[in-house]
Amino acid sequence: MPDDDELSASIYAFMNRRRYADFDRATLASISNDDLELAIQDYVYARIGDDSANEDARLAELSPGFRAVFTTLHVEAEVRNGGFNQYFWNSEGKLADLAVEGFRHIGAPEYADLMKRAIATWRDENDVIEPFREVGTIEAFSESYEHSKLGDLDHEFYELVKVSDLSHLRIAFIRTHEHEFITTKADRQPNSA
Repeated sequence: MPDDDELSASIYAFMNRRRYADFDRATLASISNDDLELAIQDYVYARIGDDSANEDARLAELSPGFRAVFTTLHVEAEVRNGGFNQYFWNSEGKLADLAVEGFRHIGAPEYADLMKRAIATWRDENDVIEPFREVGTIEAFSESYEHSKLGDLDHEFYELVKVSDLSHLRIAFIRTHEHEFITTKADRQPNSA
């Protein structure tokens, strides 16, 4: 367990991490694998800015690679934290279809299939869960789990993560498809050397 000084230093480093306004080949190469997904995520959040109402339009302006990393990171974070029920509760499924595409794009068809089944379950349960959403309390959120079958899919997700690490898949995809993450005009063309 980190002591208070180590924890403070870690929080300080996270809050003051470098955020990239653009990516060229050299910049992408300079970012460690440990920091790569967060750098991509930060870039996408900066592009969305305060325009969360038009998040899907802002994402459409980005390459499929940026969309894939962003949406699959979001699904993974929510499901690891509170399951698919939490993902759909917090996002209302707004980017769920993009996440299916994202999983396919990074070479994770088994996650794409699982996400499609989660979307179908969520849509089937919507009438049952919506009254809890309308109440909007933490208690209602907690009770909604008792009325959802998404928990079964959570278990599938956790088992899948054991054999197919999403972070490794995303990092490998970024490294082998860097042209999808280049934002500077001079560096957009694939290597011609």
